[in-house]
Amino acid sequence: MIARSFLLALGATCVLSASAVSQDPTAKKAPAPEILAKIKTLDAAVKDRKFKRDSEAVGIIDELLQEYADMHPKSQAAFVKSLDKVFKAKQRKKDNTSLYIATIACLGEIGGAEASKPLVKAFSNKKFSKREDWAPVQDAMLEAIGKCKDPKQVKMLIDEAADSPHDGIKSSAGKALRHYGEHSFKVRKSIVKELVKAFSRVHNGANQSTNQDPVQQTFRATLRKISDPWNDTLNILTGETFRDAPEWNRWWNKNKNSPKKWKNQADGK
Repeated sequence: MIARSFLLALGATCVLSASAVSQDPTAKKAPAPEILAKIKTLDAAVKDRKFKRDSEAVGIIDELLQEYADMHPKSQAAFVKSLDKVFKAKQRKKDNTSLYIATIACLGEIGGAEASKPLVKAFSNKKFSKREDWAPVQDAMLEAIGKCKDPKQVKMLIDEAADSPHDGIKSSAGKALRHYGEHSFKVRKSIVKELVKAFSRVHNGANQSTNQDPVQQTFRATLRKISDPWNDTLNILTGETFRDAPEWNRWWNKNKNSPKKWKNQADGK
């Protein structure tokens, strides 16, 4: 009788344990076959060399993004890998960028280090890199990289903001850095330091003594392009409301080592 009672109790415990696992929302699910099937279809659509399935691919990307949070980790990784293939496939024409824009936006929404990696690689890809005719795609990439909020990509965005020869890229990279508004003081300080330095360099170049210097005119054009987005980023990262480079430089020199003077702002969209 004792043995029988023990077995019954053990069976009841196992049933309860199994029930608890099945109801545990944190329990990992197996990769869903229907998700994997959609990813496979997406890959096939992206490979269409005549681009007739691009709209289908965009639709699948949207569907999978809606399901991403509930996917098994292996399915999530497979989806990000599939998105990366978009940039490696036969290049679409510059007037047919819907698949690129959908892919970039999706990676930005997914966020994190794994989503930022294919974006950074694509940005430096010779298909898109530093070519004025791909400016909308480049801008979208920089914005999505910022939305990923990966600290490892801060340097990449700062380098583009400070050193790119293209004003549009300088503007977009500086704007994308606003997404780091909720990061640590250390991260925000590293961004502000370099952005203020670059801002001051452009401001000083635009305000040289001679008005006829073509270099000065170039600096002035750059200053007009970057001022609003860079000011907005600095506002978010510091909590201050200055609107020109000299004010930011004075504030930086006074408060760079005083974290209590920095207001940790919510991330701007």
